[in-house]
Amino acid sequence: MANWHVNTELTLNSGLAHKIVKDLTPGGALMHGTTAQTLSQIVPQNIQEEMQTIYVSLSELLRHFWSSFPPSSPLIEEKIHRVHETIERFRETQVNAFKEKVSTDLLTDFHLAGHMEDLIDTANVKYNQWVKTVSSTGRT
Repeated sequence: MANWHVNTELTLNSGLAHKIVKDLTPGGALMHGTTAQTLSQIVPQNIQEEMQTIYVSLSELLRHFWSSFPPSSPLIEEKIHRVHETIERFRETQVNAFKEKVSTDLLTDFHLAGHMEDLIDTANVKYNQWVKTVSSTGRT
Protein backbone atom coordinates (compact mmCIF):
# COMPACT_ATOMS: atom_id res chain seq x y z
CA MET A 1 0.00 0.00 0.00
CA ALA A 2 2.93 2.35 0.55
CA ASN A 3 3.67 2.37 -3.18
CA TRP A 4 0.09 3.05 -4.25
CA HIS A 5 -0.58 6.37 -6.00
CA VAL A 6 -3.81 7.87 -7.25
CA ASN A 7 -4.01 8.25 -11.03
CA THR A 8 -6.50 11.00 -11.77
CA GLU A 9 -5.61 11.38 -15.44
CA LEU A 10 -8.54 9.21 -16.58
CA THR A 11 -11.21 10.56 -14.23
CA LEU A 12 -13.98 12.99 -15.15
CA ASN A 13 -14.98 15.94 -13.09
CA SER A 14 -18.51 15.76 -11.72
CA GLY A 15 -19.88 18.49 -13.99
CA LEU A 16 -18.75 16.73 -17.16
CA ALA A 17 -19.98 13.35 -15.90
CA HIS A 18 -23.40 14.87 -15.13
CA LYS A 19 -23.61 16.44 -18.61
CA ILE A 20 -22.76 13.12 -20.29
CA VAL A 21 -25.39 11.23 -18.31
CA LYS A 22 -27.95 13.95 -19.07
CA ASP A 23 -27.13 13.84 -22.80
CA LEU A 24 -27.45 10.04 -22.89
CA THR A 25 -30.80 10.00 -21.09
CA PRO A 26 -33.92 9.68 -23.30
CA GLY A 27 -34.76 13.19 -24.42
CA GLY A 28 -31.14 14.32 -23.98
CA ALA A 29 -29.01 15.95 -26.67
CA LEU A 30 -27.58 12.63 -27.91
CA MET A 31 -30.86 10.72 -27.76
CA HIS A 32 -33.05 12.57 -30.26
CA GLY A 33 -35.73 10.36 -31.73
CA THR A 34 -35.93 8.10 -28.70
CA THR A 35 -38.97 7.87 -26.53
CA ALA A 36 -38.81 8.75 -22.89
CA GLN A 37 -41.08 5.84 -22.10
CA THR A 38 -39.94 4.10 -18.94
CA LEU A 39 -39.90 0.39 -18.35
CA SER A 40 -42.71 0.83 -15.82
CA GLN A 41 -44.89 2.15 -18.64
CA ILE A 42 -44.10 -0.82 -20.88
CA VAL A 43 -44.20 -3.75 -18.45
CA PRO A 44 -47.69 -4.76 -17.26
CA GLN A 45 -48.47 -4.07 -13.60
CA ASN A 46 -48.90 -7.76 -12.70
CA ILE A 47 -45.43 -8.56 -14.09
CA GLN A 48 -43.94 -5.62 -12.17
CA GLU A 49 -45.53 -6.85 -8.95
CA GLU A 50 -44.32 -10.42 -9.48
CA MET A 51 -40.83 -9.17 -10.26
CA GLN A 52 -40.82 -7.03 -7.12
CA THR A 53 -41.89 -10.01 -5.00
CA ILE A 54 -39.12 -12.16 -6.46
CA TYR A 55 -36.55 -9.37 -5.92
CA VAL A 56 -37.56 -8.95 -2.27
CA SER A 57 -37.28 -12.69 -1.63
CA LEU A 58 -33.97 -12.98 -3.47
CA SER A 59 -32.58 -9.96 -1.63
CA GLU A 60 -33.39 -11.58 1.70
CA LEU A 61 -31.67 -14.83 0.71
CA LEU A 62 -28.63 -12.94 -0.56
CA ARG A 63 -28.52 -10.84 2.61
CA HIS A 64 -28.22 -14.04 4.66
CA PHE A 65 -25.59 -15.38 2.27
CA TRP A 66 -23.35 -12.31 2.16
CA SER A 67 -23.65 -11.57 5.88
CA SER A 68 -22.15 -15.01 6.60
CA PHE A 69 -18.75 -14.02 5.21
CA PRO A 70 -16.19 -14.43 6.53
CA PRO A 71 -17.51 -17.44 8.43
CA SER A 72 -16.52 -17.36 12.08
CA SER A 73 -17.67 -20.83 13.14
CA PRO A 74 -18.64 -24.24 11.77
CA LEU A 75 -22.30 -23.27 12.25
CA ILE A 76 -21.86 -20.27 9.96
CA GLU A 77 -20.08 -22.46 7.41
CA GLU A 78 -23.05 -24.84 7.45
CA LYS A 79 -25.37 -21.86 7.04
CA ILE A 80 -23.44 -20.81 3.93
CA HIS A 81 -23.98 -24.27 2.40
CA ARG A 82 -27.70 -24.26 3.26
CA VAL A 83 -28.33 -20.74 1.98
CA HIS A 84 -26.42 -21.48 -1.23
CA GLU A 85 -28.59 -24.54 -1.85
CA THR A 86 -31.69 -22.47 -1.14
CA ILE A 87 -30.58 -19.77 -3.58
CA GLU A 88 -30.08 -22.40 -6.29
CA ARG A 89 -33.55 -23.86 -5.65
CA PHE A 90 -34.95 -20.32 -5.73
CA ARG A 91 -33.33 -19.76 -9.12
CA GLU A 92 -34.85 -22.97 -10.46
CA THR A 93 -38.34 -22.46 -9.06
CA GLN A 94 -38.83 -18.69 -9.09
CA VAL A 95 -36.35 -16.85 -11.31
CA ASN A 96 -36.40 -19.36 -14.17
CA ALA A 97 -40.20 -19.59 -14.03
CA PHE A 98 -40.45 -15.80 -14.14
CA LYS A 99 -37.97 -15.64 -17.02
CA GLU A 100 -40.00 -18.19 -18.95
CA LYS A 101 -43.22 -16.31 -18.25
CA VAL A 102 -41.91 -12.97 -19.52
CA SER A 103 -40.37 -14.59 -22.58
CA THR A 104 -43.89 -15.45 -23.74
CA ASP A 105 -45.27 -11.99 -22.94
CA LEU A 106 -43.34 -10.15 -25.68
CA LEU A 107 -40.97 -8.78 -23.06
CA THR A 108 -37.91 -10.81 -24.05
CA ASP A 109 -35.98 -7.76 -25.24
CA PHE A 110 -35.92 -6.34 -21.72
CA HIS A 111 -34.15 -9.27 -20.00
CA LEU A 112 -36.20 -8.63 -16.87
CA ALA A 113 -34.63 -11.53 -14.98
CA GLY A 114 -31.08 -10.72 -16.09
CA HIS A 115 -30.11 -8.71 -13.03
CA MET A 116 -31.49 -11.36 -10.69
CA GLU A 117 -29.44 -13.98 -12.51
CA ASP A 118 -26.35 -11.77 -12.24
CA LEU A 119 -26.87 -11.44 -8.48
CA ILE A 120 -27.15 -15.22 -8.10
CA ASP A 121 -24.16 -15.82 -10.38
CA THR A 122 -22.04 -13.45 -8.29
CA ALA A 123 -23.03 -15.31 -5.12
CA ASN A 124 -22.15 -18.60 -6.86
CA VAL A 125 -18.70 -17.31 -7.77
CA LYS A 126 -18.11 -16.32 -4.13
CA TYR A 127 -19.42 -19.67 -2.89
CA ASN A 128 -17.24 -21.67 -5.28
CA GLN A 129 -14.16 -19.63 -4.37
CA TRP A 130 -14.90 -20.15 -0.68
CA VAL A 131 -15.43 -23.92 -1.11
CA LYS A 132 -12.15 -24.15 -3.02
CA THR A 133 -10.32 -22.22 -0.29
CA VAL A 134 -11.86 -24.31 2.48
CA SER A 135 -11.06 -27.60 0.73
CA SER A 136 -7.47 -26.53 0.04
CA THR A 137 -6.95 -25.81 3.74
CA GLY A 138 -8.37 -29.20 4.69
CA ARG A 139 -11.41 -27.88 6.56
CA THR A 140 -15.00 -29.06 6.06
